[in-house]
Amino acid sequence: MKHQSRHLVLRIACSICFSLFVIGSAFANPDEPTPSKSFNTPFHEGGGNGHIQELNVNHRLYNIGKNDIEGYKEMLSGSEFFLYPSLREDINVSMIARATTGEMGFEFLTGEVPENYATDKVTFLMLSDIDLNLRESFDIHVNDQPLLTFNSNEDGTLSVTDNPGNGAAEYILVRRDGNGDGIGVFRLTVPTSYIQKGKSAKIKFNGHKKNSNCWVMIFKATDAVERIKKSVFTEAAFVIKQKNDVLYVDAPTHFSGKQVYLVSDGKKSKRKTFKAQGELSKASFAIEAPKNSFTIVYDDTEIALEFEKGDGTMSKTDIRGKYLYHHRTNYNNGWFASLTKLYKPEFFETYDDFFDKKYEDGLVSIMNSSHQDIAWVDRPEVCIILRDTLLLKPVLKDAFIRDDYGFDIEDGLMLREYLERHPDSKEQLTTLLNKKLISVGATYNCPYEDMYDAEDQVRQLYLGKKWVKKTFGGYDSKVYWNVDVPGKSLQTPQILKKAGVDYMVISRHAKGMFHWASPDGSSVFTYSPGHYGNDLLYLSRDLNNKMKYGAEQVLYWEKNFKGGEIQTPLLSSQDMLPAIDYSGFIDSWNSFDSLEDEKGTEKDVFLPKMELMTMDEFMPLAEKKATQVDTIMGERPNVWVYIHGPGHHDALTASREASKLLPAAEKFHSIANIIDPQKMRYPFEEFDEAWQAKIYPDHGWGGHDGDITDNLFKENLVKSRTMGRTLLNKGVDFISSRIKKNEKLGIPIVLFNSLSWERTDPVTTSVNFAKGDIRNVTVLTSDKKKIPIQTGNAEYHDDGSLKSAEITFIAEGIPSIGYATYYLKDDKTTALTDGKMANTSSYENPFYKVSFEKGGIAQVYDKELKKELFTTDNFKAGDVFTLQSVGNGAGEFGDVQQPSMVDFDKVSLHDPEWEILENGPVFTKYRLEQKILHAIVRQDVTLYHDLKRIYFDVTLRNWSGKLYREFRTAFPVNMDNAEIAHEVPFGRVRVGKDEIKTAGERYTPLCKDVHPRAIIDWISATDNEISVTLSSSVAAADWIDPTEHSSGKAVLQNILLASRTSCHWEGNEYSQAGNHNFHNVLTSNKAGSIQGQKIAKQKNEPLHVVLHPDTSTKAFLPESLSFFAIDTEDVMISTIKKAEDSEDIIARMYNVKDSDEKVNVSSYFDIKSYRQTNIIEEDPKPVSPELQLGKYAIETFSLEVNK
Repeated sequence: MKHQSRHLVLRIACSICFSLFVIGSAFANPDEPTPSKSFNTPFHEGGGNGHIQELNVNHRLYNIGKNDIEGYKEMLSGSEFFLYPSLREDINVSMIARATTGEMGFEFLTGEVPENYATDKVTFLMLSDIDLNLRESFDIHVNDQPLLTFNSNEDGTLSVTDNPGNGAAEYILVRRDGNGDGIGVFRLTVPTSYIQKGKSAKIKFNGHKKNSNCWVMIFKATDAVERIKKSVFTEAAFVIKQKNDVLYVDAPTHFSGKQVYLVSDGKKSKRKTFKAQGELSKASFAIEAPKNSFTIVYDDTEIALEFEKGDGTMSKTDIRGKYLYHHRTNYNNGWFASLTKLYKPEFFETYDDFFDKKYEDGLVSIMNSSHQDIAWVDRPEVCIILRDTLLLKPVLKDAFIRDDYGFDIEDGLMLREYLERHPDSKEQLTTLLNKKLISVGATYNCPYEDMYDAEDQVRQLYLGKKWVKKTFGGYDSKVYWNVDVPGKSLQTPQILKKAGVDYMVISRHAKGMFHWASPDGSSVFTYSPGHYGNDLLYLSRDLNNKMKYGAEQVLYWEKNFKGGEIQTPLLSSQDMLPAIDYSGFIDSWNSFDSLEDEKGTEKDVFLPKMELMTMDEFMPLAEKKATQVDTIMGERPNVWVYIHGPGHHDALTASREASKLLPAAEKFHSIANIIDPQKMRYPFEEFDEAWQAKIYPDHGWGGHDGDITDNLFKENLVKSRTMGRTLLNKGVDFISSRIKKNEKLGIPIVLFNSLSWERTDPVTTSVNFAKGDIRNVTVLTSDKKKIPIQTGNAEYHDDGSLKSAEITFIAEGIPSIGYATYYLKDDKTTALTDGKMANTSSYENPFYKVSFEKGGIAQVYDKELKKELFTTDNFKAGDVFTLQSVGNGAGEFGDVQQPSMVDFDKVSLHDPEWEILENGPVFTKYRLEQKILHAIVRQDVTLYHDLKRIYFDVTLRNWSGKLYREFRTAFPVNMDNAEIAHEVPFGRVRVGKDEIKTAGERYTPLCKDVHPRAIIDWISATDNEISVTLSSSVAAADWIDPTEHSSGKAVLQNILLASRTSCHWEGNEYSQAGNHNFHNVLTSNKAGSIQGQKIAKQKNEPLHVVLHPDTSTKAFLPESLSFFAIDTEDVMISTIKKAEDSEDIIARMYNVKDSDEKVNVSSYFDIKSYRQTNIIEEDPKPVSPELQLGKYAIETFSLEVNK
């Protein structure tokens, strides 16, 4: 598991993406003949003595551990790992401990120690795999007492480095995997005084805190010792080779001394005794090779063969009771035979439940798919070609040949790529989609839902489902695929449901079928296979194991279909996986009708029918037939949160800014189009291009040649930001030109508010002045009221007049989705006013008293609420700190990889001095600067005299890019048992209240405990009296103090950046060296108020300034105006845009509270009618002007608007 365990990635379906070449070899699927009572398919490959060696190993293990106690009985706690190979093919679920945080371990019960156990020590035997590369330390406790500490050695042995309990640990290495790690047996010896006879012992494995992925696994095999004994006493394997007229028989070593004879075509040989020679036991017989029949008799046990063709050849596998018989014979330079009898009770036992007709009315459905990142397995352009040539081209060919075809395409982007390369394929794709021979998922791609803002999420469906529907003959995508991301946003089910998407296919989540609901009550029927590659690993095995797995899955899904027709899904999916032909398996399954018990009695088997189908077909059928389906509701925090924001700061900054600019541009372009539809055509094509660039980055950051992928993602996000800004400028410039301005008052400045509430904010703009025009600048409102201003960075003409300056003032009451006009003029009567008295130890305005000291802000006192906001015994308010941050952006970890205190440093340790940078009538700005490990921190704190807000601007200068470092800001709030909340798309999550309980699968932590979290604009801490809200310019935040100091109080933190790596073994580093800028605003309000949330959103979506705009001769708009407003405090408008399919205006809004709201829209324009649509503007239905929004609801309305 080094570098997120390359060796786990290569052999099991646990990476974001698989190696194409590994898949190509692993999933070759030759045609399989149809069995009736037996399965005529090769059971194993190799030179013919593989099972002999397997039995030799078991005999050696028996000699070592024949007196051992079963080491595993029941798991109590910890992390599970799925589908990793153990010594036994039927056992591949393990418990896993890692040497990362010091808390990654597991507990389990052993088998019971006999009451009459007489020795002073007891040894437990367990199937185990172990890391032989990283070799860190692990502790073992027995019944809560420390026993020993061990680490592995390169040679496969163990070293016990601490042994307080006088125990022993031994690893028996049987074989190594492709990366040199161990597959074998773990033996733990414990003094009898540690255990109670007649009872199980409780064992705990726990990794040390080494920030390492070093691992050890114990498999969940309750019969490890028993199966070894059964192997030694009941199993057999023989290889027989003819040379001249002699048959030479090889057997396992421990067959030495056994009596054996042969019967060939009715002729019996002499009785011989096996004799050991090296690793084999051997005997030879002067007897002719068979043509019709053959029997080997050993210790009065026989294996008999009948050759149906009379040619001495066969390849046959029989299940007979608890044993599996596999025989392969041929003539090739003499007769050759490989005969095997293996104890495999699981094969026969699997079919116990199918000896009656209980399940025959169900259906087993195989869904063929191929998981896709935009890149990750290779460069994006290579992956586009592979999706074309390896996936879609063969799919289209086969789908037109077979009526029973089925293939699921995860998202619309794959179709866009293919159509761009093959424009003439549109008719073919349309035919196949509407015949349900292929399907396509409802979104543009498979995104990190938590990485994007509200409208970004909706555009996934506009550019996915809506585009597909328009392009391919009305095909209606009903299924959302997002199988790779271990996270789910709170409102995703509502967004999907209100787009007409009823179903969701996910993974990296507990295997099951359930309804996933949003807090408004919307839900989608959801299917998770556990991990999206799980089924494929079994479907890639020999026919016996495929059949067994299919039957086991019928029984597994029975819990959801009690008394009904069981709908059993088998998802064949993996990264860049071509479609697999399962026709042979399906035919074999559907014709399998009987097998024999140990006595040779034939028993009828009644399996349900098996079909190949698409998820479009399966999901509605499963939902209809399901009788017992639970509903879960809430956020599932993304445990890969480090990959996008902290790992790609510059790219995500562009993304977050574009998320604000594009909806703002839509609002003001829509308004401009209403004002003058001829001159201001609504730019649908430009918006379509910008939104595609905005949501193009999916979940596949990093990977093979990850720098290329990451740069492509960044280029698209920067493009979307640039286009958003250009489109916004065009819209507001036009509107500004239609405002009747009183230029006698001065130079006009128009401030545009794209948010849906009246707001007050500071405005800073740079202005150039003509020589002689301005000596003492002032700002007037449109009603000629002079307001305080503060100038900075002033430059002067040679006559002393002002040449340029940054001008700052407070703009009050800017109307909702509207504007206000201000004027700059020369005030010859008033000299520039100075600011209030300022010093570097304290600042005070009507709202706050701020105490400064060396190293940071010592305290902020809220004068209105009479409350000290912070506890600064560990961190100062706004402290910037760095710590070690070992981990990957994504990977096979079950919880967020936490930072550690290695090389911890913070600004306040160094006691830098504050200085006052600016002080004037509007604000006072403070600065401190300090070099800490690997960067220089510059922090500016701005306090406006008339605003209850504190603005922080942080710059990391000369950041070295050192690998595995992290930077955060800290705000240690002075609250006991604070409720933490953070913004998510279209809503908020209250930590501990609004999450699902747990995700399951390997993701064992309770979701309420997962941190850091992805956030949109803010995180807050609230008690019974007060709420402290912190905005963020970055994508991730935390509230748990990561240092060794813990007061139990929340520390609000913005995670600035983290220099982690891709989990691809050839992936890139997210070093991000250079300078980085961050900003946030902090405010406090009474508990229950959402004012702090609105101020945070104002910070991230600032007023848009148009300086000295042109004035049209047709100007008619007033100097201040709201184009659209709503009368409800708790409802927000996310966009106003031109309708896609009519001349209407679309208004989308959402309710942030848990109560129904009535909303009235006021507008400068005449709204003639209101219709409610789904979220992608379909199915319009007339509604009254008093709009209804349920609790936490997202609703979309189509407004018929006249100028």
